[in-house]
Amino acid sequence: MTTPTKFDTIVIGGGIIGASCAWHLLEAGVDNVLLLEKDTPASKASGRAAGHLSTYTSRKFEESIRRYCIEFHESIAARHDNVSLREDVDHVLAYTERGVEKLEELLKLDSEKLTLVDRCELANREPVFNTEEILAALLYEEAVHTDPYSLTMAVLSEAKESGATLRTEEVTDIECGEDEFTVTTEDASYETSTVVNAAGAWSGDLASMVGISLPVKPRTSQIVVLEPRDSINIPMFHCPDIGLYGRQELNGDVLVGGGTSTVIPDPDNFSTNAREEFLQYVSEQVWKIADVLDDTRLVNHWAGRCTATPDRRPIIGPTDVSGFYLCTGFNGGGVARSPFAGKLIADYVAERSLSFTAEPYHPNRFNGRERFDVKSASTDW
Repeated sequence: MTTPTKFDTIVIGGGIIGASCAWHLLEAGVDNVLLLEKDTPASKASGRAAGHLSTYTSRKFEESIRRYCIEFHESIAARHDNVSLREDVDHVLAYTERGVEKLEELLKLDSEKLTLVDRCELANREPVFNTEEILAALLYEEAVHTDPYSLTMAVLSEAKESGATLRTEEVTDIECGEDEFTVTTEDASYETSTVVNAAGAWSGDLASMVGISLPVKPRTSQIVVLEPRDSINIPMFHCPDIGLYGRQELNGDVLVGGGTSTVIPDPDNFSTNAREEFLQYVSEQVWKIADVLDDTRLVNHWAGRCTATPDRRPIIGPTDVSGFYLCTGFNGGGVARSPFAGKLIADYVAERSLSFTAEPYHPNRFNGRERFDVKSASTDW
């Protein structure tokens, strides 16, 4: 083992959350940041996400958070030719009377940004949808999506250009000293006063290394890409009644996601291919969204690891272990919320005034022993 190398802050996790934390820490004046990733950056949840940056669920976060995230993504896209943001209209489709009631409840929460239409008005607005099956729809006009891999790599590249050190090493142990941590990997040992746990599906294991019981559950998220036989134009859609969501790719293919309620016992022993059961389910259900999707060819599919929390909100902030911070549990929304999460972590570490209301995300709202069922904001009401 080599002599420990000292860093001011070590961020563990090389996905979009870890990249954003490193970027914002450096922007806040925290020097000498080490970013540790056990595998290839963006190879887990970030690179396998749907890339939704703004959907109807964005209203669950305060306006300042939503606005900061979009402005940050816009600034990244302006500096990187391979990152493009696509504006869209999100359609939340109801197939049951219970679904219609849920749409009405959502409308009451944010009537300024959401519009409720019946099946006749939906047919006039978007004839591509199968309104013989759909009872009503809730429209969110400010939807945005992008390619999540390109976005992650762009943020990571800027963090590295600003001085972050990236190393692909798996953390095997974290020891707490009086004023610092020793972070051990398979290849080296590092000393630091600050650790940020941004390890997604592995965040619970890392937290346990310092004696923290973290109420998170790794869960799967599955996606298929379909090639329509004929050219179509379909907007973003969410269908909690049937557990699917989707959007159109820039090349005309249609991405359909779902299969998100399965807990992953071992994130390391996990197939990144969508399960046969999910492929079959999609083939049986997509016609309910649009008849044209019933005549498509499967061109790609994959599965990713997300992290669920009891209240479906992320866990961001300091812990009872001084210097150990959590930035995890994004319930499938890490790509969208990564700018706000990184900025909030940087505020904590740099001891600045907090930029956002932090209480809804603070780790101390849990005791670590909560029992809860896994749900997805994209496919569950």
